[in-house]
Amino acid sequence: MSNPMGSDMGGAVCAQHPERNAQRTCERCGAYMCSECTEGGFKDTCPDCVARTGGGTFPLSREDWSFDQIFSISWERWKPEWLMISVGMLIIFGVTMVFNVVSQVIQAGVASAGSVEASIGLSLIFSFAQSLIQGVIQLGFYLLCIDVLMGKPANLGLLFTQFAKVGKLLVQLLVMGLIIVVPLAVYAGIIAGIIFLAGLQDSEEVVLAIAGGAFLLVLFPLIWVSLGFYFMQMELAFDDEVGPIDAIKRSFALVDGHRLGTFGVAFVAGLVAMLGIFACGIGIIVSAGLSQLILCGLYLALRNGSDLPAVNRDLA
Repeated sequence: MSNPMGSDMGGAVCAQHPERNAQRTCERCGAYMCSECTEGGFKDTCPDCVARTGGGTFPLSREDWSFDQIFSISWERWKPEWLMISVGMLIIFGVTMVFNVVSQVIQAGVASAGSVEASIGLSLIFSFAQSLIQGVIQLGFYLLCIDVLMGKPANLGLLFTQFAKVGKLLVQLLVMGLIIVVPLAVYAGIIAGIIFLAGLQDSEEVVLAIAGGAFLLVLFPLIWVSLGFYFMQMELAFDDEVGPIDAIKRSFALVDGHRLGTFGVAFVAGLVAMLGIFACGIGIIVSAGLSQLILCGLYLALRNGSDLPAVNRDLA
């Protein structure tokens, strides 16, 4: 049985660092470990076992997690891998930039030929293609983050392993659009219709007041529903066998009873990502990587101890 962190084990010394007192035993082989080997108490297996198995386990579960714990684990495991994680984010941003540049060049050429409708159509096509390509690369980035959180090195090759799931990703985006975007569009149309039927469209202040009130009316239901989709892509990446609809169902199951906590972690993770903007904008590549690691940490915590099927990715 592991000893509580912070107390020595009767004078025993660490197997990896004999000059240090042991504070825990490896759950796999029983070797003594010091605080460095456990990364401050967050790892349950020794460095030798991590090397043999390719990774460890994630120590938090849906019944035992807090933001402080998730941030601490994410921070400790981000520090040695920050460069490769940042390169992964740079690749994702790069894909977006390439699509935007190509799209603008082609649209400009079509528009100069006098076909505005064709230019708009091409814009929509490129936006859709960008969402799919960036989405499948994002799936691979989730796997990279999950590996890092479970003690493995960051593997950039994972970013390009999920293209076979483009069909599943497409189905997920369509379902989310049908459930969220379409009802919102209908709702906005109804509000606009009411404004025009009442003859209020000429009063900017009235229109803004009605639109603002209508938005606030659906804000909390929108957040509640949207949080249900939050982990659908992480689940799609994590389990190669899951279908797109089942991944959505599992995402709703993961946030069940944890919506407030999920919203709080997502909000803070967003703030972490935004910190990079103050570093001339370039720092967002680094801070966004840490932000994604935090969100994947929350996903692993909520999945660990849930009723979802186990997946052979070293998840406890």
